[in-house]
Amino acid sequence: MTLTLKPAAADTGIRFRRSDLGIDIPAAVAHVSGTNHATGLSHDGAVVETVEHLLAAIASMGLDNAVVELDHREVPVMDGVPRRSST
Repeated sequence: MTLTLKPAAADTGIRFRRSDLGIDIPAAVAHVSGTNHATGLSHDGAVVETVEHLLAAIASMGLDNAVVELDHREVPVMDGVPRRSST
């Protein structure tokens, strides 16, 4: 799993880009797809999970435009073990 933070143009907001699927998922309440033990976002059939800690860090730094590019459905939790989704 790889995650890369990239700058985005003004008024883009925060977006999760599933590079493996070619789909962007806006980090917006309208795209929340689950909150059971972790926060998930979805758009156009793509899902990204466990976004809450990364979004908190991004907000604490005052960033309001960024692309979070990842090649997996879950933000890495830095323990080296990919999580298996129940969905």
